[in-house]
Order: sequence, then C-alpha cells, then structure tokens
Amino acid sequence: MEGTAKYFSELQDIIWRTSSSESICLPEVVVVGAQSVGKSTVVESIIGYEILPKGNDIQTRCPIRINLHKIMEMNEYATCEGIEKQMSIEHLQQCIKTQSDSIAKSEYVTNRPLIVHIYSPKVISLTVVDTPGLTRIRLDNQPENIVDLLENIAKSYIRNNKSIILAISAASTDLANSEALRIAKEIDPELKRTLGVLTKIDMMNKNASCLDVMQNKLFRLQMGFVGIKCNYERYTEGDKIDFNKIIINEKQFFELHPIYGKHMSVFGINTLKDKLSVIFNESIRSSIPGLTEEFKRKYEIIKESLISLGEMNSKEINFISEAMRIVSNINEELTKQIEGNSFGYSLEELQGGSEFRKVFLEYQESMDKLRSVDVREIDIENLFKNTNALEEHYVLKKTLILTVLPTLFKSIQENIDKCVETIDKIFRKIIEKIDFEDFKKFEKIRSLYLKEYLKVIRKNKKKTVEKLNFLVFLEKSYINPDDDGVKIIDKGTSENEYAYDLIKFYYEQSRESLKRSVPKFIKFHFIDENCKQGYNAMREKVCNFDVARSLFRKDQKIVDNFNRLILEKSTTKEILKKLEQIGNEF
Repeated sequence: MEGTAKYFSELQDIIWRTSSSESICLPEVVVVGAQSVGKSTVVESIIGYEILPKGNDIQTRCPIRINLHKIMEMNEYATCEGIEKQMSIEHLQQCIKTQSDSIAKSEYVTNRPLIVHIYSPKVISLTVVDTPGLTRIRLDNQPENIVDLLENIAKSYIRNNKSIILAISAASTDLANSEALRIAKEIDPELKRTLGVLTKIDMMNKNASCLDVMQNKLFRLQMGFVGIKCNYERYTEGDKIDFNKIIINEKQFFELHPIYGKHMSVFGINTLKDKLSVIFNESIRSSIPGLTEEFKRKYEIIKESLISLGEMNSKEINFISEAMRIVSNINEELTKQIEGNSFGYSLEELQGGSEFRKVFLEYQESMDKLRSVDVREIDIENLFKNTNALEEHYVLKKTLILTVLPTLFKSIQENIDKCVETIDKIFRKIIEKIDFEDFKKFEKIRSLYLKEYLKVIRKNKKKTVEKLNFLVFLEKSYINPDDDGVKIIDKGTSENEYAYDLIKFYYEQSRESLKRSVPKFIKFHFIDENCKQGYNAMREKVCNFDVARSLFRKDQKIVDNFNRLILEKSTTKEILKKLEQIGNEF
C-alpha cells in the first residue's frame, strides 16, 4: 500500500500544479470541528508532529492541506508553499503561521489552502486538510459574517465527494450540539463518508460514559466513531511534545478503564491512524477508474484544441492562396446563412435569412394598418380658399394635394426607417456570429473580416436610406388629378368631399406601392450589396502579399494559449501514467 500512497502523492502534486486543479476532486481527509474541541490536537496526533499555530482567537486563517509522505530514509524534512527551500519539521509551525497570514492577507479567513509536505519514516501516507475551526459566536474583533465564513469554508472542502469527513466533537458536550456532525450530515446526508472522532474523553464526569456513542447507538455513522484522550503531556527539552509518550499514556488510560478497556478497537490515536489509512487507500482505489476516464477525456480535448490552434508552416504556405480560400469560405457561409442552407440552426429562435423575412412581413403588416388613416381629420377648407384666392369657382389644384400628402406620409416614413434599422442590426449580428476554425488560429483574419464587412454595411446603409427617401419623395410628388393639372368644382358640389376622396386615392396608391417595393429595394441595395461588396473588399485586401502574410502571424494570446495547452497535454499524459501505476498496485 505504501507504493500506492507514494504514486498517489506524486499524482496530487502534478494535479495541483495545473491551472484546472480546482475542478478535480481527489481523496483527502478533511478535518472539521468547532473551536476548542481539540481539532488541532487530533490533526497533530495523526501527523505525529506539532506543526499548527497555537494561541487565542482564530489561528488557522486558511485551510492547511498537509501531505504526509512515508519515506524509508531517516532524514525527515518538510516543504511549505511559498518557501523554496526544504526545512526541518520543527520549523514548519512558524512557517505555516507566516504563510497562512500571507495567503489570507487583508481577509480575516480565506478559502484558499496552504499546501504543506512532510517527508518522514514516522508518518502514515495520507492527505489531511485542516479547516479553520467553526464557531457560533462572533467576537468583537471578528467580521460580522465570521460564523458563515467559517462554515462555508468547511463545506466547500467536504463537498468533494471523494473526501473523508473527519468530524471532531468533544465528549464533554452534548453530541446533539456538535457543529461538525451538523454540517457533515448536511453535505453527506447518509453519513457514508463521515468518520466521527470524540475527544477529551478523560475530561468527562467519572460516572459518565460515551460507549453508546462509540458503538454507533446514538448517532449512526457508517464509518463509526473513534475516541481519543487528546490531552498533551508535555515533557522536558523546551516543552517539546513527545507523541510516543502521549500514545503510551493514552493506551494505558483506555486499557485500565473499567468500561473502555473491553472495547479497545474504537479507542486511541493509533486506532484512528490505522482506520484512516485503510479508508484513505480504499478511497484511492475506488477513485482510480473515474479519474482515469476524466483525464482521458481531457487529453482528447487538449489534442483537438491543439490541432485547431496548430502552427502553419510558413515555408510551405502560399499566403495569398490560403487567404483567398478563407475569404471564399466566409462568403459561402454568409450566403448560406441568408439563404437558409447553413448547418447548426437553433430550434428556439429564427436565424439568418428567416429573420429578414420576418422583418419584411412585419413591415408590410404595419403598412396595411395605415389603410385606416382618416384623411378627413385634416382641415382643408382654408387650404381650398388659400389656393384659389379670388377665383370665382373653387379649383382643386395639385398644390393642395402636395401640401396635404406629406402629413399623411409621416407614418409611412417611420415604418420604412424602422425596417431599415432592424435589417441593419440583424445583418451585423449574422456577421459577428459567423465563426471558423481559421478564426481561432488567426485572430487577425477575423479582425480584418469584421472591419471590412462592417465598413461596407455602414456605407450601404447610408446609400439605402438615401435611395429610399428619394423613393418616398417620388411617391409624394408625382400626382396627376387630370390632364390639365386642375379640377374645377361647381359651387353647389361638396368640394371638400371630392378633395378628401382624391387625397385618399393618391395616399393609398403610394402606400401600396411602398409596401411592395421597399422590401425588394432593401434586399437588392442593402443585403445583396453587403455580401457582394464585403467579399470584394476582402479579396482586394488579401491579394496584397504583405497583408496576406501578416494575417498568418499568430497573436500573442493565441501563442500563449497554444503553449499552455502543450504544457497541459504533457501534464495530463504524466497524470495518466501515475493513474496506471496506482491501478497496477491494486
């Protein structure tokens, strides 16, 4: 099993070096418990060394991930994140204090872990995460939300479904009030991966017993409970803790106890260490198949990404020919989008040419609604008199009609303007959504494509608006009431009625004409011209050798991404090799 733990420890180191390590769940023992229940004592008893900061208030300001490596050599040593050199294990405590404060910085506590490695022949191979102690009461010098902060940090680590939750509770308090068991049950409802530890058993009332808890009768955990004495016995040599004497002292306490002595299988630090070693190795064994599949998938994704970002051999490539190929592909895809022949359409929304059609139909419907315009709302009586002046008979002149029609054309103009604006937005959206593998490889090609096509769109929109305005002007201007351009009305007839009918007639003719012609006009002068002129503008640009060559120079961010993927590919390959070695051990 030591070979397995060795390979797994190496696997952890490799994974934690990668940028995506936070998304990878690995087996580890996560220690949770309230402050002052002996959580740090339990962790140090498992390790066999005094390494955790001590003192009042919260000393563990960040989770400490402690990787224990059992080695055969006698020269034990430690490493701590942020410190390049190896150090003696005796110096680790101060280093952890300094580095954890550095990680937390201005924050009171933080979720980011401090990673520590201990190499010794005395340890069991294990990964232990010591989380900051939980509390129910906020002190005056602590943040307002300290209770929630501490709980959320603990929960974030035990949510890893491969973790073993080591829930620490004091035997001297009611188990129903255990903070550790409360959050363990919340995250691990069936309590399948929670191991309970009952501390300070020697501090219980002499007539009290925790045997019912240890036998899983009061609070059932599938991994059960382990009870420990947990009081440090300090000896000479600068008040240094002798963990061997502590274990001997503890063993004597339980063996001589009238109740606990008959149940030694659930008591003692050594029992806890043995149980954790077995559970941890079993967790590694059960995790290997899933981790292997996960990293195989990742390896294939990286390979595909590298292919899409692959370097092009500048000695072999014909820059102009390659650029023309890409320009032709862009034009072909744009044409397909507009004509409805492209792949990958959404089932939830209209796309491409179907959006244009929808806008044109809505425009024609809005023009149909203008049939109901009541021309009689316009007061033309004074206009009649003003245009006839001293004439004996009223004469219906073109002047009167040309004066009235622009008022009626206001709504028509608004519909046309709205149609143009909407078509413009849709065309821009189509342009910006078109994507190719070549765009991922060469960002400059995509930049040139967007620049040239958007420039063409702006130019053609302006021209289209000008031509449509002229079209509306013609409809308002060209009228012919009769051959002479005037119509004489007898004094006895209703000149107003006749004028209204004539105005309505010309208005309806113009409205119907513009209803039919505007969509065709926009299609020809805007949509079709954008495609044709955008394609020609791109062709003209890339026919220049220097321009074409510059397009295939990789942007720095693409080069950085390419290099990152090369490194990740190598790392993932190394991870798969370690997983195979661990699998072979089992």
